[in-house]
Amino acid sequence: MFKMAKKAVEGKRAKNAVAGRKAKPIAAKKTKPVFTPKVFFLTYGCTFNAADTDAMVKAVKSAKKKIGIAKSEDGADAVVMNTCSVKDSTQEKILFKAKKLDDQGKKLVITGCLAQVSPELVEKAAPGASIVGVWPNARIVEAIESSLAGKRMVSTKKTTDLPLNVTVDGVFARVQISRGCLGRCTYCSTKLARGRLQSFQKDEIVLAVKSAVARGAREIQLTSQDAACYGFDFEENQDGKKENLATLVEAVCAIPGRFRVRIGMGNPEHFEKIKEELARAVCSADKTYRFLHIPVQSGSDSVLAAMNRRYTAKDYAGLVNFFCQKIPDLAVETDIIAGFPTETKKDFEATLELVERTRPQITNVSKYSARPKTLAAKMRQVDRKTINARSAKVSALCKKIALEENEKMVGRTYDVLVTEKARGFFSARTPNYKTALVPKATVGAFLKVRITGAGQSHLKARKVIL
Repeated sequence: MFKMAKKAVEGKRAKNAVAGRKAKPIAAKKTKPVFTPKVFFLTYGCTFNAADTDAMVKAVKSAKKKIGIAKSEDGADAVVMNTCSVKDSTQEKILFKAKKLDDQGKKLVITGCLAQVSPELVEKAAPGASIVGVWPNARIVEAIESSLAGKRMVSTKKTTDLPLNVTVDGVFARVQISRGCLGRCTYCSTKLARGRLQSFQKDEIVLAVKSAVARGAREIQLTSQDAACYGFDFEENQDGKKENLATLVEAVCAIPGRFRVRIGMGNPEHFEKIKEELARAVCSADKTYRFLHIPVQSGSDSVLAAMNRRYTAKDYAGLVNFFCQKIPDLAVETDIIAGFPTETKKDFEATLELVERTRPQITNVSKYSARPKTLAAKMRQVDRKTINARSAKVSALCKKIALEENEKMVGRTYDVLVTEKARGFFSARTPNYKTALVPKATVGAFLKVRITGAGQSHLKARKVIL
């Protein structure tokens, strides 16, 4: 039977040859390329929000259904907006952008603090957008997939948070050490979005940082809504001690390798509880920037009480003085809110006096704007003209102090960490976290430089030839 089949095939070939035709090869089936949708992440707000975006990007990359990460919104099939609700100006910018994208028909997912606190504002601006609050942000992949499928999803109730994730971004590693806070500030919408303090375990953080350092991270940014109260929600360990920011800093600095640690913002009343331990931790390791961000907000005790800040102007001044005495070359950053409800001319003058006395080297001045659903929004408001005038006056004072403090560094030498290239210069960080601009350098390198000039927000430096 096999011989008969073979002869039949040979006969067919011979027939084709006689007719002058060649046998057609069997064509391979053409397969269509698999379409992979892409999503672009647009992030607003603080370092903590950027770290949340890092975690969301990782979740997308790990999803069962393949979704790519776009480099721009133009090349994306969907856009995720990770939002902020701290300032009215930022909120309006976000809502304007959301409306624009929604009007263009772009698949849109809005997450972050604004989505959690005021989903109704988001929905009004972008009716077609999916909304995922902070509390259920582990559902971000589900929301993106729904949006790509043309289905709208809204989720703001507490479910599951994204797990701790540390992503290396150039030389930076953003490390969330806790979520939420212990405060109840009357002006703050972030507390409404983030809730009560939830600290990550120290060993988990240390392991993540160790991995980041191995992947090339040179600046470890410990970020939180309030870094100073890290671990305050933990029980005592077997030795009867509780973990706190100081013990965490010590553990991170014990990781082998050359890198620097930036401690994130912390409130005065919580720094006060750990000030002795923290000062020792910062001074005992060259790896920690001699830099603390301690927001005072106002120099008036009556305004601080209206804000529900749990310290006085004297407490803040004493804390800053303590740290400056214990930590040589310390740079202190602070925040000021101009025109908070009930703030009188006398209250504002008290703020100016406190700034003069404590001389913060970096100050973030914000014009007060009422945030939705906060207690301060119901208080007697200061008129906008007065707020603008006060903001301008305190800003001018803060800039003057910043320049004077920077000028004190001219002529001195420092070991700096080069972090990025910007506008023809290389940006580097001094041991007290000041920005020094260097003409030639390599990102990620440590250099010895001499400070040759000073501006209000930066220093000029030259490499020291050894």
